[in-house]
Amino acid sequence: MCNVPLTSVDGVDVIVGEQAHIRSGAAGGPRCAPDFPVERVDRYENFVLLCPQHHMVVDENESVFTTELLLPVKDRHKRRVGQALHPSDPGWTKLPDVVVVSDGIQLVAMLSQVRARVISNDHPQADSERDAIARFLQDAADWSDFLDEIGPSGHV
Repeated sequence: MCNVPLTSVDGVDVIVGEQAHIRSGAAGGPRCAPDFPVERVDRYENFVLLCPQHHMVVDENESVFTTELLLPVKDRHKRRVGQALHPSDPGWTKLPDVVVVSDGIQLVAMLSQVRARVISNDHPQADSERDAIARFLQDAADWSDFLDEIGPSGHV
């Protein structure tokens, strides 16, 4: 999977990611679940945000990217982003720190070798810094979860 920013282009806030259905509403579609209520197919709970290329990869490889894989990946991602945005909110469970990432080389090493991680940063000084950190953490956590789940043989 890639680390393409999904919510900005050249520093401009814009959503470039695509909403991929976790369960398809179309008969014969990727991860179609006939017993899944049709009124829930197009709700937030049934979407994951992906780059256009990996949206196609996920949908065309549904035996690898199963509902059982995508649901916990999305859940872990939501928890990590929530913790990054609201570290003192008692509604968010703090995960233990594994390593502090201070540069890109450490990040790549961490994402490619470890099984568990929490990425954190000192408290941001401005809203724009907090938003940039949140976007970065979202992308890093999401794609590292996919890599963990599919393993080296599943890399595209």
